[in-house]
Amino acid sequence: EEPTVEPTSVTSTVSFDGSDMANPEDFFTYSGKHNFNSKFAGKYDGTDYAKGLKMETTTTIAFTTTATATVTIVQSTWSEQTVKLDDTELAVSTATTPEGSEGVRVYTISGVAAGTHTITRGSGESGLLYIAVTTLTGDPDPGTDPDPDPVDPDPVPGDVDGSGTADAADVTALAAHLAGLTPEGFVGDVADVNQDGTVDIADVAALIAIILNANDNDNPNDNENE
Repeated sequence: EEPTVEPTSVTSTVSFDGSDMANPEDFFTYSGKHNFNSKFAGKYDGTDYAKGLKMETTTTIAFTTTATATVTIVQSTWSEQTVKLDDTELAVSTATTPEGSEGVRVYTISGVAAGTHTITRGSGESGLLYIAVTTLTGDPDPGTDPDPDPVDPDPVPGDVDGSGTADAADVTALAAHLAGLTPEGFVGDVADVNQDGTVDIADVAALIAIILNANDNDNPNDNENE
């Protein structure tokens, strides 16, 4: 049995309060004009911010993830203007204001695919105070397909309706299939009853023989009493 690998959460953050801070291993990079302004102030997660990052038209914050991530962006409420993640505007109506926070709106975007992403100015002038990117690494259940295809280990020959038993209903469904119809739930993999490589009328006869033989085996005393 393989050992269980517990998933590990890794978070990279950057805070803006008059300077670039908490930027481990240069996870975030910057391009274009950007500066800091006291009108972008607020309080988030117990920290007071007096001078947030002003998002200019050319300001771009970029980062690269190696796994699916959750991105948290904390924006000043000084204006109703938007910011963009990967050129998609984040609607102000989707943001939240956590308890204890002041003057901020918080966007939480989950399911961000691995790769390089950018945060840019949206509809107009706005300010950012904090960004966090959290990735989950490690397979919580290695060796297990999270969505395995169901497989019947012992398919029943002729059970073309998938009921688990070959019976008269399968004869009807197989005959309908040969007539060019499409019976609901038809299982073509077991339609070649005699296994000659072709599904034809001979398979109907073979299916009837299987059913009759099964009935005889279920009632062995019937023949003795005749």
